[in-house]
Amino acid sequence: MTKSVILGSDFSGVVLKNCLQTTIEKMGWVVIEAGYAHVLQSNGTTLPLIAGYEVAIGSCQQGIVCCDNAQIAQIFFNKIKGVRAVIGHDEKDALLSRRNMDANLLILDITKTKSLRARIIARTWLSTNYDSTTYTSNLASIKRLEQDFCLKREKVYDITQQIGSGMLLWPGDPSPAFSLLSDGNVRVSQISFCTHSGTHIDAPVHMLKQRAYTDIYSIEQLCGIARVIEIPAVGEINAQVLSQYDIAGVERLLIKTGNSELLNKAGFCPDYSFLTEDAARYVLEKGIRLVAIDYLSLDEYNTDTYPAHRLLLESGIVIAEGVDLHSVPPNDYELLCLPLKISSDGAPVRMLLRTI
Repeated sequence: MTKSVILGSDFSGVVLKNCLQTTIEKMGWVVIEAGYAHVLQSNGTTLPLIAGYEVAIGSCQQGIVCCDNAQIAQIFFNKIKGVRAVIGHDEKDALLSRRNMDANLLILDITKTKSLRARIIARTWLSTNYDSTTYTSNLASIKRLEQDFCLKREKVYDITQQIGSGMLLWPGDPSPAFSLLSDGNVRVSQISFCTHSGTHIDAPVHMLKQRAYTDIYSIEQLCGIARVIEIPAVGEINAQVLSQYDIAGVERLLIKTGNSELLNKAGFCPDYSFLTEDAARYVLEKGIRLVAIDYLSLDEYNTDTYPAHRLLLESGIVIAEGVDLHSVPPNDYELLCLPLKISSDGAPVRMLLRTI
């Protein structure tokens, strides 16, 4: 099997990285270039985190990073699940980290490791195999610790409204009805409710004639990393209001407002918080693919044109409404937005947020 290693650096480690590439290729390894453009930059620290991601998902067996602050790099890389990053101070470190712990990412500090020593360390590290017979318990303990930690730190928020009698409804929508079809050896019921009942998504055809139905949206668009922001005490959310929040790079945006206090109260309230047309345009400009709000409509109540809906639906943006965010603090989460698998103008969804 062809062995591959991803090679990256920060800006100051480029020369050493290029030097290592020749040595590694002579050993028969395929070198994947991580470059130094794909970096995390914070307080002047730049790191080619893509090297860690590729190792974690198995695109390559191992990775080597050359940088000028190895300790910071080690902390960052070891936050990526599945990455076992070590600093290569010398050949002994390289050998033991591979043989005993199956380390899969080597960090070389360019301020302490010159070119010749770096080549020796890299050669030792890449030529040493993990001794799974003797040290199998080490790796098993690391993986178990990762799993236990993830399970303990994860919290799941169910942000779905309960569908049933007495639930909050848009004026004129029918109340959910449950009827019993059979109550013999097997109990079977029938449910009838509006496609926009409770927590739901809208399809383009909801507002735009001759447009697509709910099955146009892919799971990749509906699920993934999302950000919850809180905008309290603002009825009309316009672009200026949204611009005060950090949503750069966000693909899924959930907006928590004062509506969260209204959502589970009996009786429809027409004075809810909503997005203006320029706010919807701002969302588009930011590249957001899904936007959710904590009441039954993204637009204001007294409108015949629904400008925010139309603008977003025309562009293929998922609109989720009736999202229960009252107990969810602002933060980044993993979003699971799972609509009924139907082709319709709207669909009830089960929505979950999981801490990350």
